[in-house]
Amino acid sequence: MCYNAAFMTTPRETPSRASQDRVEVVGGGGILSRNLILLAAAVFLLSLGLGLQRGVNTNFMKELGLSGSQVLLQSGIREIPGLGLMFIAALLMHLPLTWRAVASVLVMGAGYALFVAVHSWTGLVVVSLVGRNN
Repeated sequence: MCYNAAFMTTPRETPSRASQDRVEVVGGGGILSRNLILLAAAVFLLSLGLGLQRGVNTNFMKELGLSGSQVLLQSGIREIPGLGLMFIAALLMHLPLTWRAVASVLVMGAGYALFVAVHSWTGLVVVSLVGRNN
């Protein structure tokens, strides 16, 4: 069987003029696909939100008049419940994913809302144990 090297077709198959003018890539839409753009936007917005939150957190600690050792101690105390979260997560694995997601967002929202009532280091430690996850 003889192949035409220019079009990689057999002699019986002759491509039409319209198909020669356009090139189609199966399964692709170029390097900037919709999913890649959504991923880039999500990473950017997450980084922006975390940066804003960390900046506000630093100013909040300074406004409360906390020393460096108090900030460090508060961060250490905040990490302790993270160890217990492994067991809580294992117990909640039988619940549907959407229920778990809604519950975690509600608890986190309640924790952030409680920051309004914080006026001391002790209050900050208690509130950070509820809703802070970073």
